[in-house]
Amino acid sequence: MTSSQFKPLRLLRGLLYGMLAASKGSSFAIRTFPNSPSAVGLTNGLHSMKSNSFEKIGSLAFMKEKNFRGGSSSNSESSLHSTISPATVTASQIVSDDSEFIKPQLDTRSYRVISLGTNNLTCLLISDPMSDVESGSVHVHAGHFEDPNHRPGLAHFHEHMLFMGTEKYDGENDFEAYLSRNGGYSNAYTDMEDTNYYFAVAPLNNEENDQNAELNENNQQQRVNEATSSSLAGALDRFGQFFVSPLFREDAIDRELRAVDSEYNNALGQDNWRSYQLLKSECNPDHPFHKFGCGNYYTLTNGGDMNDNSQSVANLRPDLVKFWEDHYHSGNLKLSVLGRASLDNLQATVEQSFADVRPPVVTSSPSRVAAFGPSQLGILREVVPVKETRTIRLSFLTPSMDDEEIRKYHPSDVISHLLGHESPGSLHALLNDLGYLNGLSSGTSLGASDFSMFGVSLALTPKGMEKRDEVLDLVFQWIALIRKEANNDTSQLLSKFHDEICQMNEVGFRFSENGDPTSFCSSAADKLTSIINVGDDPATLLRGSKAEAFSRDAVQDFMGFLRPENALITVNDSGLSSTSTDKSETSAATSEWKEEKWYGAKYRQIVIASDVMEKWNQPPAIDPLLKLPDLNKFIPSDFSLRCEDDDLSKVKADELSPTVVKTAGNSHSSIDADKKDNQRDPPNKVVDQNGLRVWTKMDRTFRVPKTSFAVSITSPKVYQTPRTITLCRLFEKVLGDDLNSLLYDAMSTGSSYSISVTPSGFRYMLGGYSEKIPDLLNTVTSRIVSLIGEMKEGKELHPDLHSKFQKATINLLRQTKNCQLDSPLETANYNGRVLIEESVWHLDNYLDEFVGVGSDDGQDRDSMTMEECAIVVEESIMNGRLATEALVMGNIRNEGALELVEVLQKILFENSPNYRPLSPDENPSFRSLKLPTKEEAKIIFPPSAAVTNGVKDMILETPSAGIPTIYQSVAVNENENNNAIEITMQTGCESQLGYEGIAILQLISHMAYPSAFNQLRTKEQLGYIVSCFLKSTAGGAIALCVDIQSATTLPEVLEERFEAWLVLFREELEMMTPEVIAMEAEAVIAGMQERDQTLSQEISRYWGEILGTQEYVGEKFSEPDFDRIDKLAGVLMCDNSASMSTPSKYDGDSSEKSKPISQPSKKTALDLKHQIIDIFDKYLAISSQDRRVLSARVYGHTSKEMFENNIGKPGFLSSYDDVRQFKQYLSSWPNAPYWGQP
Repeated sequence: MTSSQFKPLRLLRGLLYGMLAASKGSSFAIRTFPNSPSAVGLTNGLHSMKSNSFEKIGSLAFMKEKNFRGGSSSNSESSLHSTISPATVTASQIVSDDSEFIKPQLDTRSYRVISLGTNNLTCLLISDPMSDVESGSVHVHAGHFEDPNHRPGLAHFHEHMLFMGTEKYDGENDFEAYLSRNGGYSNAYTDMEDTNYYFAVAPLNNEENDQNAELNENNQQQRVNEATSSSLAGALDRFGQFFVSPLFREDAIDRELRAVDSEYNNALGQDNWRSYQLLKSECNPDHPFHKFGCGNYYTLTNGGDMNDNSQSVANLRPDLVKFWEDHYHSGNLKLSVLGRASLDNLQATVEQSFADVRPPVVTSSPSRVAAFGPSQLGILREVVPVKETRTIRLSFLTPSMDDEEIRKYHPSDVISHLLGHESPGSLHALLNDLGYLNGLSSGTSLGASDFSMFGVSLALTPKGMEKRDEVLDLVFQWIALIRKEANNDTSQLLSKFHDEICQMNEVGFRFSENGDPTSFCSSAADKLTSIINVGDDPATLLRGSKAEAFSRDAVQDFMGFLRPENALITVNDSGLSSTSTDKSETSAATSEWKEEKWYGAKYRQIVIASDVMEKWNQPPAIDPLLKLPDLNKFIPSDFSLRCEDDDLSKVKADELSPTVVKTAGNSHSSIDADKKDNQRDPPNKVVDQNGLRVWTKMDRTFRVPKTSFAVSITSPKVYQTPRTITLCRLFEKVLGDDLNSLLYDAMSTGSSYSISVTPSGFRYMLGGYSEKIPDLLNTVTSRIVSLIGEMKEGKELHPDLHSKFQKATINLLRQTKNCQLDSPLETANYNGRVLIEESVWHLDNYLDEFVGVGSDDGQDRDSMTMEECAIVVEESIMNGRLATEALVMGNIRNEGALELVEVLQKILFENSPNYRPLSPDENPSFRSLKLPTKEEAKIIFPPSAAVTNGVKDMILETPSAGIPTIYQSVAVNENENNNAIEITMQTGCESQLGYEGIAILQLISHMAYPSAFNQLRTKEQLGYIVSCFLKSTAGGAIALCVDIQSATTLPEVLEERFEAWLVLFREELEMMTPEVIAMEAEAVIAGMQERDQTLSQEISRYWGEILGTQEYVGEKFSEPDFDRIDKLAGVLMCDNSASMSTPSKYDGDSSEKSKPISQPSKKTALDLKHQIIDIFDKYLAISSQDRRVLSARVYGHTSKEMFENNIGKPGFLSSYDDVRQFKQYLSSWPNAPYWGQP
């Protein structure tokens, strides 16, 4: 299995694919079941030459929340600064120019690497005139390995502090406020040996705003930035000052210490952080990998007191300054900038913004001891995880991936490819057939400059964990089989695998797309650092190092590291306990339990017995069912583009656009023309009959030989009961398990498939190189049908299939239980949706289907069977009342798309006697409930009693002046001490708000986020996580939400501070000038109208619009409005030439306030401000009679007493039974969209 490596990056658009907010959980209050979290800190957005990148266990980067900060602009401390004497300035040198770069076939960007004349800073410039987002990143070759021993976490804390003001821009919030006004954001992460800072802006229409006046001090500077957008120029000027003159104010140090401490506390209950730090804590204590990289208040202040910390803060600042002076110079920095300007103009802008960065400081790197010596290897370690998890991870110490031989020959690629292979005969297939395995991955899991960890990770079933001796025996037998082949000088099999991997890497690189500019920029700066450090040519940055011819010696050398005496074997098993007495040969039961110092992981470990090592080094026999895979027969060879077919007469008229004939070639200019003219052309509806709608679009924009086929089958059966949707989810798992080995080769060559269950039905998507799509569709769809038939025949005829069903049942139960251990904030979000959404099944409903709670005999009642599962799925996907929606997009013409649909119909529906088109009246529909206003809540909740002068008085009351309804709970995890709230302020529904109201709410949300973050997180330090966003719940109800998670503050106090911030935010809105409002609106517009960067993004956008119509009936409502985003953007466009304002839509008679506006009239910025204030006062202000607000509180266990004190009080809901009763009082919002209305 290949597991992805990524850095988390913020979504640029809040209004995509029919969603009004960034994803905050299922839209129908159904828990999602995420995979194990991957670590961050490696490449993203650049081509990877690794064929099988093992699930990351290390290199977990310490990353800030989105940075919107504010604070005092006073400058009581002297800043750091460096100046370059004019006499020393020389011209910048071009290291690699565009013509030298090795690029993907269709890459239209231009590249240049330069060395600045003033300081030798190495910079990568990327010119992309078609990009709607511009970005910059600085990668610093210094991370927490450089922490001084007396300040664990200093590098991470230093990263936070760079955002807190510079000499030139001394406001703490200056950089983030500037980015927000320009449609952007920033973030950063600290890794072991590196720190990465990055930002993004969206160039605005208003390029002459006075915010950039300081950049136009003279005509020369104006000429320099003539073709560089003012948004990017201003951002770079501010960003560059991080590395010239940061302030490190003491008052900011005090507050940001609490932020880092809160970040640390938020991670205490997360298994990935606990495992990573345990690995670090048990390595050689003299190696910097041993360090505690996150840091907390205690380590950063040498045991300082939060309540009296003036001396601690004063002592910390000199260490911050020294860290900056030692590591933040041009020799340690690499810059990347992506903009729409030409390379020459970008270079001129960078030369201006980064000229004052200090020249390189010559330092010597200290020698290091081995991170893992003999005493830290040959170890078997048992760990008790927080969530129910069963994994075995074998980590082998290897040289750094920067080792010359490894970089030259890539021996780990072939080894990883074979270790993680999933075809019949593989280790994965054998363990899976035995019922032991849920998943397997292999590859490099951790990389530093002087060592790496390579290994195999196995996710096991309970049965597999019980048989872990056998599992580990088979792992080492598999390794021995690969080693035997590597030592066979007469065999060419490994050489052929090597060639296959190289071939697919070349194909992947040839047709790779540009992707997200910000992600690319951050990764490019990282990659540039690595390339310079090892002496490679920067012109190879996009492709990466290319493996040379197969080297058997290199593979043999690498296989030599995969031995038990060189391994650390970690067993994570939730079944372990303090009384575990397992006597297996791979048990650590003879040792004492320990607790890791920083995150509290419970573990014990032993040295692997010598006889076990001998058996694993030289297995007495290799299981006859293990065999190396065959060569891959699914490697694509046809990369022709349908849009370039010579016989254009065969293309139907409705597929042609005016530019098709003119741009049939493959030049960059014609590609750019297509991107500009054709990207927003929507799909055509080519079929609409008998419950089937088909949409198609042939790609002429991205010109990659790939096609996607998306299908949604709507069925009222799926969400009929908790049992039916659980059975459908079980089928999803069984199908995936069944197809795994069958399609592995196809998946490893660029094909993909996914099948998912939603409350409205089944969805699946196929994708990959176009020539393989028909076979992939036929294989997947045929197997769905045959699998249903085999499951109906029962376990006697299909015992292996029944084993897979049992495994799926155990896994789904485990995942469902683990949802109870989600973070307090995730739980608060879920609880809020359960209350607001009308017809939802609760987590407890699903658990009941597994454990049979309530049965009279105490046994499982009416257990779910394989046969029952097949019957339910058959009715839900092929043999019931159904509606099918399909989108075929990419390198395919209409006739090819219709052929795919015909295959789907023939296999699924033609032989299904009970198939009928779904009638509009049967269409699944979901609604949201209206939260009560304060007055309505007084009627719902029973009055409390008070005794006055011996007389009992009945008093109507609610919990607070502004929040009449509170749903409270306690975290299930007894070690969870964080508290959280999610405030939901309903603002109406789509049909009432219309384009006008929704667009303005999006603008309010955009402005509210930095305000809330700056006040509640940066200034008040209530918690590390503070967020504000617009959320759409079932049926199109809209709400503005505020999330806070805190380790130090009770939920009721968080609510008080939220209300205080809301008053402050109202004052900020009132004080904003129309010009600032216009800039904020332009930032939102820029985000809305950002063009898709890849074919998959375009497909997702259109597919989201189509899916958004599924629950509506009627011709107008069921047709997707593909121009929806543009119409929303149009609402926010201001006509600044207007001489007078127009009345607000919300002014005047109340009967007009809910009437949607289909065609927004032009407005001035002052008009827009009035509308913002009107909506705020109507829906958000604490004094409004129409305010509908809910607080979902989650208490950590240290605050459990406060929860108990509130039980039974008016306005408090303290159990799901309370919620059920409460919902009976509520009416629902209309379920109609805002498009297609008169």
